[in-house]
Amino acid sequence: MKQIELTRGKKATVDDDVYEWAKDFKWNVLTGAHVHRTIFYAATNVKLPSGKIKTVLLHLAILGQSLRGLHTDHIDGDGLNCRRENIRRVTRRVNLQNMECHRNGKLAGAHPQKNGKWSATIQFGGNKNRIRKFIGYFYSEIEAHQAYMNFCKELEAVA
Repeated sequence: MKQIELTRGKKATVDDDVYEWAKDFKWNVLTGAHVHRTIFYAATNVKLPSGKIKTVLLHLAILGQSLRGLHTDHIDGDGLNCRRENIRRVTRRVNLQNMECHRNGKLAGAHPQKNGKWSATIQFGGNKNRIRKFIGYFYSEIEAHQAYMNFCKELEAVA
């Protein structure tokens, strides 16, 4: 395991074999978009034969570009930990379920309500046809989460 120097005083952790080819590039720090503004990623710019410049993320260079419908997930939530044991291909749902709030105890799909109950909701579909489905109200966060997980299993069985 070695570290690659990035801009802004940051470092990315990589496996030894990755370090051997990555050390020759100038790596920059990118800040994640949307809710991930506190997560950093390592990126470099590569000039294509056409003359265009393409930004390449280190974790995608290691695993290869995402397959259609799959995302790259940093298991520990650290976008600069690019060791193979920490990055994986997952569905969007699994990637969202691995967000910091869920790793720190918040149960996926469960939302507190003003009346003291918990609701379970789920979103699915692409950006243009996203559907938000209300599953129900529950007396505890665990019950709401379990209903959410059961609904996820039903969706996977249909897909």
